[in-house]
Amino acid sequence: MIKQNIIEDEAGNKLIINGNRILIKFAKWSSTKLIGVINLENRFMFVRRTRSKHLFKKLNAYGFCYRIINEATKFDYVKIADDYGTYLIPRQVMLDEGEFLHFKKQGFELQIFVSIILIERYNIHRCMCQMMPDELNIE
Repeated sequence: MIKQNIIEDEAGNKLIINGNRILIKFAKWSSTKLIGVINLENRFMFVRRTRSKHLFKKLNAYGFCYRIINEATKFDYVKIADDYGTYLIPRQVMLDEGEFLHFKKQGFELQIFVSIILIERYNIHRCMCQMMPDELNIE
């Protein structure tokens, strides 16, 4: 049986941790939305983004649920796949270098914005290309 935890904020929004999946259910919506999937073995949360849909143009950044990133205990990295690449960014870097905008704060809606410029520094393919062949186990 899959273990499910539900955390509810003062506005009635719910974070649902269902096995390794993190979902959000806003009080004003009838459906849930998948936030990410946690890979316990490698300690990352996987998220998928589409720049044309998810990019906050004012900051040239993606927004992430601050509470999930800040209170995480089961992952140390966020693996982001978008239409330009795949990135593995340390959670602590997101917290240290991300920024907030002063939207109306309501529970889980508080987001931390991480710039595309910062995210692109953690491109998985670029990082692997910078490794020495011995580190990649290539002979």
